[in-house]
Amino acid sequence: MRNVLKFPEPPKLPDIESFPIYLNHDTNEILMPYIPDNRDDAALVLGNFMTILLEDEILSDNDILQVALQATEEGSGKL
Repeated sequence: MRNVLKFPEPPKLPDIESFPIYLNHDTNEILMPYIPDNRDDAALVLGNFMTILLEDEILSDNDILQVALQATEEGSGKL
């Protein structure tokens, strides 16, 4: 075969980091074995996660505020 057609090269995937989150429903334990190691990346991951929860109507604006307050020990602890 002399006229062999070359397959196109697959597109190069971007270099991305992955931060999986695991939830044990029996114990409510959350494991995130890899976390961003700088402030800006951590803020992006957290912000995107909150956006997804809001867009999918899993949490409301107030729910997210209450969680943030609990995490910073500023809130009353109620959701």
